[in-house]
Amino acid sequence: MSDISNYNIIIIDSDNAIYNNGSNNLHYYIKLEDNIRDVYKIKILYNAVSIPTANLKGGAPFLTKNLDTIYININDYDRIKSNYIAPDNSIITLKSFDAIIIDVNKIKTIDGITTTTMCNDFNENEGNYYLQPIESNFDRIEIKLVNKKNEVITKDFISRVVIKLCVYYNTKKISQF
Repeated sequence: MSDISNYNIIIIDSDNAIYNNGSNNLHYYIKLEDNIRDVYKIKILYNAVSIPTANLKGGAPFLTKNLDTIYININDYDRIKSNYIAPDNSIITLKSFDAIIIDVNKIKTIDGITTTTMCNDFNENEGNYYLQPIESNFDRIEIKLVNKKNEVITKDFISRVVIKLCVYYNTKKISQF
């Protein structure tokens, strides 16, 4: 019996992406050279952001606190849900594909190095997302980074983003009984 599924590894670098709504917002996409047919699962293998260390010290305009979250939206797939309490005490639900928690205790001061890298520390199996229904023509990956208030993050705060995805697809049509 031959294999009925396979996978592709895709590395998305914000330095090599096409930007939406202005080049300063971290809302961008990549267009795949060859589309992938019948995608049934996406697994996040790694994601990291490079942040100028000065931005993590909590000064205006960024006002970063320890354990603040950066939410990563990928193609509007909702894998993670969280809440934000607005100033009027209404509850706003945040939905995203993945998240990076800022841990200011990981900041190291090294001469000549002006950025700090933050990445997710989730277990390997927590990165799976099963598409229902199967995506028949997967040819574009759209990324949008938002803060805890669901505002799009700019390059003023994060200088670079790298995401490594594993995209699983069927190689043969599977009949349903």
